[in-house]
Amino acid sequence: PIKDLLLALDVQYSMWSKTEDTLTTDFSDPVWKQYIQQNMVLRMYWKDAMQIRFGAQYNLNNDCAIRAGYYYDPAPAPDNTLNILFPSITYNTVTLGASHKFGNFNIDFGVEYLIGTERNVSSSITPEYGMPGKYTTNILAVSLGASYSFDK
Repeated sequence: PIKDLLLALDVQYSMWSKTEDTLTTDFSDPVWKQYIQQNMVLRMYWKDAMQIRFGAQYNLNNDCAIRAGYYYDPAPAPDNTLNILFPSITYNTVTLGASHKFGNFNIDFGVEYLIGTERNVSSSITPEYGMPGKYTTNILAVSLGASYSFDK
């Protein structure tokens, strides 16, 4: 819509229901083995989910660009199979980034902040498979990259 502005929209459908329905643990650490005498079977039964992302990049000049984005990533695990080994949280995520070229060298910087939606799982929902409790997490991921291009 504006010179040097790029807009992007992406929809990703993950077929989580096609993954394993159960996972069997085998603890090799002696500390865990003393508490868990037999292999533990985790029930998954995850649901398919659709992730929606959009973002923008603006080129300040030929050597510098800035980026911003957002994505929504719904949790695939139902409450009745939620467990602490695979904490499945719905995330609203904000991203920021920038790139700068120095001749054939390129430096990229990015920040991603995942804002987790709190999940309260009642013990009445998880009598057989899940682990009741309050699940929440926020994640801050920072990245720095450097590259070299052999093209002129």
